[in-house]
Amino acid sequence: FSALVAQARALVGVAESSGEAGTVAAAKACLEAFEEEAAVVAAVAACKRPDAAALGPLLGPCGEKMLAAQDLARQHRQAANQCKAVAEALQALAWAAYTGKDCGMQLPAAHVEEAWNSAEFYSNKVLRECRNSDAPGAAAQVEWVQGTKALFAALRAYVKEHHPTGPSWNPRGGDLASF
Repeated sequence: FSALVAQARALVGVAESSGEAGTVAAAKACLEAFEEEAAVVAAVAACKRPDAAALGPLLGPCGEKMLAAQDLARQHRQAANQCKAVAEALQALAWAAYTGKDCGMQLPAAHVEEAWNSAEFYSNKVLRECRNSDAPGAAAQVEWVQGTKALFAALRAYVKEHHPTGPSWNPRGGDLASF
């Protein structure tokens, strides 16, 4: 998962080269959410499956970052589509909340894919805005969209390989409360 965090970190640099404050804010929100998700993934690897009450506090910090990303579009009107794309895509990180077929979610990889499909609507708007544009930063915007798409494709591949039927808790791990 650390490679995904590094990939999200690289997107901040690409966003900064675009010169658009809203894109930078969206990229930073994405990085912060992936950093919080890294803590969730570390807990999954080290701990046995907790009860539902203990799961909420573990997922809470990432959920807060996801909610904060939703507010960005109102704050950065010039980059509303970039912010909306990230807000939609970050819903993919909820894969870690999958607790079984009765939880109301799709399997994790399908959930990640569905979140990206929602985000792609806004990403395509950014690409259309930048198509044939000589505006400063347009090429960086395109690179940022492509990088964001690659990040969520990599997340889907990671989840499909390591957590195909939900978080792969460590059956010999410790209690989540002691993590």
